[in-house]
Amino acid sequence: MKKNVGGMDRGIRYAIGISGLAVALLGHRVGIYGRLKGLLFGAMGLYTATSGYCPMSEYMGINTAQVERSRRRRAVAEQKSEAAALMTPII
Repeated sequence: MKKNVGGMDRGIRYAIGISGLAVALLGHRVGIYGRLKGLLFGAMGLYTATSGYCPMSEYMGINTAQVERSRRRRAVAEQKSEAAALMTPII
């Protein structure tokens, strides 16, 4: 499976997963269906955050990991150009 969930997206999915599981375990007033929904959303959030792959994002063509990779490449290229500028002798 190709990863399509980036860093910030992963953090949000972890938060959703943990809060969903908290509702499932501690939600006394939400009823059985509320607990099942919390369990479903919690498990789904933690799975997608841990694996880095979301089938729904792939279906919709969303790839937040790709954005992160291009930002890193751009930052590395800028650092290399700055280092090359410092290394050139001044005449």
